[in-house]
Parts: sequence; structure tokens; C-alpha cells
Amino acid sequence: IVRKGQQVLLRGGYGLANLELAVPLQPDSSLRLASLTKQFTALAVLQLVQAGKITLQHKVGQVLPDYPAVGRDISIHQLLSHSSGIPNLSRLPEFRDNKAKDASLPQLLALFSRQPLQFQPGSRFSYSNSNYVLLTAIIEQVSQQSYADYLQQHIFQPLGMKNTGYDSASALLPRRASGYEQNATGF
Repeated sequence: IVRKGQQVLLRGGYGLANLELAVPLQPDSSLRLASLTKQFTALAVLQLVQAGKITLQHKVGQVLPDYPAVGRDISIHQLLSHSSGIPNLSRLPEFRDNKAKDASLPQLLALFSRQPLQFQPGSRFSYSNSNYVLLTAIIEQVSQQSYADYLQQHIFQPLGMKNTGYDSASALLPRRASGYEQNATGF
């Protein structure tokens, strides 16, 4: 959509929402946010900080007492800033081989929580989706709500985001665009 003030100059969709069925992308197609979800996760964490339920200095082990020893001393700040040293979940073969399936939060945590750290927490930056999976677990523990429910109640509803929500590969969503990844043999 392109707007100038209140006037809509252009509204359209380009490309295909589903390659197999040649379904065109429409302006009201539902798209996965993927890593853009991190900004909502960070906002949720900061809301919990503002509410006094946690601090950015809290360690993982303080919030998740059963978390393995390898990552217990990582701070929430280090998770938010990708300076935890936790290996990136999406680079692990166990994840790549099964990424099309819905995995529960405990299943995702199990993939990386016992892996050795790549570096001393706080010593450098390394983008890692694992940090935000772990922040999801922290949000659920501290808020006593599911991640999806927390986002809906504390972010999407207050902001009037009626067409935004938590995606599940197994849920049937009207007008959902399929996600694709290009490789050497195609999509």
C-alpha cells in the first residue's frame, strides 16, 4: 500500500502466495513475520521489565531454574543483544532437517540448551535465533501466559493490530501465504 495522507495511491500484491497452486499474493494475504517477530519479543520483555517482574540483569537460571548449567549465567540483556554465546538454533542440523514441522517450546530449547557456548557471554555479538526462543520461555514463565496469549493481550489488542497474531504451521489461516526458501534446485 502506498498512501499520501489519507489517500490510497496504490494497493496491491505482487508474486505468488502459493507456488504449487499458483495463488497470487493479495493485499490481505497473511504473511509470516519470521525474524521480525523479535521486535515483539523484545517489547514483551521490556514490558515485563517496566512492570518490575524482571530486570535486564536477571540471569536465565534465576528465571528458569531448570535450565541447564551451560547457560544459567547469561543475562536477559545478553539474550536481547545477541551477545549470549548460545549457538544459533537455525544453523543446527537437527533444526534444519525438521524446520517445516511445528515444534513445542521445550523441543526447541532441547535442541540448543545443552550445546557448548560459542564464546563467553557478553564478549561479542553473534546473531542467534536461540536467544529469542529462550526469551519466549522467559516471557511465558514470568507472565504465566503462553507467548501467543501474551502478545495478543499486551501488544496486538492494545495497538489495534486485528490481523496480526502468532502463527502455527498446523493452523488453518485464511489467505495465508506459504513460505519458501530458494536453493540450488529451486524453491
